[in-house]
Amino acid sequence: MPPTDNNSFSTATSITNLIGTPPLSGSLDASDKTDFYKFTLIGSSSTSVTLTELTGNARLHLFNNSQTDVTPITTGTPKQLSEALSAKLAAGTYYIQVDLDPSDAAATDANYKLNLSVSTDAILSNLVWRSTVTGALSVVQTDGKTAQTDNISNVPTTDWKNQFADLNGDGEDDILWRNQKDGTVAIWLMQGKTVLQTAYSYKVPLDWETTLGDFNNDDRADIFWRNKKDGLAAIWLTSSTGLGFDTLTMLPRVPSNWDPALGDFNKDGKKDIFWRNPQTGEVAVWLMNGTQIIPGGAAYLPNVPGAWQAQLGDFNKDGKTDIFWRNPQTGEVAVWLMSGTQIIPGGAAYLPSVPIDWTAKLGDIDGNKTDDLLWRNNRTGELAVWLLNGTQIIPGGAVYLSNVPTSWNIEQLTDFNNDGKADIFWRNKSTGEVGVWLLNGTSVLDTAFLPQRSSSDQFDGIQRRRFVATTRSIGGGT
Repeated sequence: MPPTDNNSFSTATSITNLIGTPPLSGSLDASDKTDFYKFTLIGSSSTSVTLTELTGNARLHLFNNSQTDVTPITTGTPKQLSEALSAKLAAGTYYIQVDLDPSDAAATDANYKLNLSVSTDAILSNLVWRSTVTGALSVVQTDGKTAQTDNISNVPTTDWKNQFADLNGDGEDDILWRNQKDGTVAIWLMQGKTVLQTAYSYKVPLDWETTLGDFNNDDRADIFWRNKKDGLAAIWLTSSTGLGFDTLTMLPRVPSNWDPALGDFNKDGKKDIFWRNPQTGEVAVWLMNGTQIIPGGAAYLPNVPGAWQAQLGDFNKDGKTDIFWRNPQTGEVAVWLMSGTQIIPGGAAYLPSVPIDWTAKLGDIDGNKTDDLLWRNNRTGELAVWLLNGTQIIPGGAVYLSNVPTSWNIEQLTDFNNDGKADIFWRNKSTGEVGVWLLNGTSVLDTAFLPQRSSSDQFDGIQRRRFVATTRSIGGGT
């Protein structure tokens, strides 16, 4: 039962997880005639609110964030089984009021169950864990505050390593497995915690390493292969079922001292290849169209001394991959804003230097569709944020967040509460503690501990689930 002090807007019970959560039970009586609930939509949504298992005459009201009544129709239903309202709502925060009908003198008490459904776009981030002792694979579904753990299956040995991407175009990440002893490639098509289909049909020598990305803009991840021993490279285009591969194409040989990364430098929805030679300082880009380099699409960029390390992101909201540079020996920091194989005019700039014991992770921390920087001091535990706009830190956008003991490791930045802003996933392997910080730009919106994990549990990665106009409900599942 929700706490009895949720009888005002300021004390409303927050509804944060609309997947896998049972209906919320409540009760009203002479001393507690009103309950309030609060929820937030990040996009326009068809919303339905119902009361079921009513034992008295209770009413529903809907209010916006300004506490203005926006209830489409209010109807009392004396001693009926349910009360309902539905509305098309814009993005924002809303309040649900459940109260005894003041026009009914006999309405002195009522028990109820509150159900809320929204039909909206959403991206969910599931944590995938694997026991290195038993091979048990589990998924933790979380909104950054609450968590639900489900076991998937056992993986026979730790020889299998995995990567996550959508292989069949259904909007949900699947699992590509690779056996580190014999090179076998296997596929699990996933729907949340459920393995829908599997395929084990390929063996590739272990000199070949895999990276997943969509090279032909068909919403299915393909495999980029790189042989670090002899410099060979290839692409497998995924079949329509996601369980196999239609095309194997060899790419031009690139010496083994070049390291590849995938991005989209020309905003065509197809992965391109960024090449970096840390020995010579050379940098290059291949613009791809499926398994082919587009005409004129292979180009060298300016040389950068080998000590500089590159990360790929989008810093100016143009949908094209840019390059973040960090020199861990000198502390220098720089950004290149890219358009295809060119640095845009004025798009190469140094940012303020940062001492070498700080490391940076990229993510959209303020929800403006551009990547920002989360800095962590690996010696002191300090944490800071830079909110970026192109090659500039926005005014007021460089802020220290907090100190966190160095026993805590930032495993990943990802959006847990579907607000479009990157959050921090923490793990303390020595204690087994796991936590989440929900971020809102330069401030921490909320923090939560998730269920502890054994030190023998391995964090395999994030399984993303993308939904379009999909109904998510208290009392239901997705």
